[in-house]
Amino acid sequence: MIVNEYSHGISSGFSTFLLIVLIFAGILSLVLIPAIDINYSKLEEEKIIERYKEN
Repeated sequence: MIVNEYSHGISSGFSTFLLIVLIFAGILSLVLIPAIDINYSKLEEEKIIERYKEN
């Protein structure tokens, strides 16, 4: 009985941990992907401006 409860505690704790990690990863991707996209577009704009100045 004690062993069964112990193993169940580990599995439920692990599933809770996985859930937290998934939520954290989701939030992180929502925050980081737009930030990376903005930085990339700024770099592209700078390249275009430099080309325009050269011409």
